[in-house]
Amino acid sequence: MELEITEQQGVRIIKIPVSYLESRNVEEFYNAILDEVYQENATGYCIDLQNVTSMDSHGLSTFLKVARLMGAKERFCLINVCDSIQRMFTMTHVDQVVNIVSGPQQAMEYLQEG
Repeated sequence: MELEITEQQGVRIIKIPVSYLESRNVEEFYNAILDEVYQENATGYCIDLQNVTSMDSHGLSTFLKVARLMGAKERFCLINVCDSIQRMFTMTHVDQVVNIVSGPQQAMEYLQEG
């Protein structure tokens, strides 16, 4: 999976280019995130879910793995989470493990704190 990556003030913004994160593509997504995190040295990471409209339990568990990975190495958050995925994160309490902010400006503020 080819991630779209930009950088603002030392924060890497990773845009997921697919509309779904499901069993058939989550391993590829996770490996792409691993490559990015271990190759780059950033102040923090922001994963942009603007394109993602569908996620199954495999996608959900992959975000928990990403939270564990990035939480141990760097600060990170999610932006542009659609309502249905936000509800899933809330129902499964993923929103208590992963920081979700509304957009890039809020992500910059969060990631540059502390």
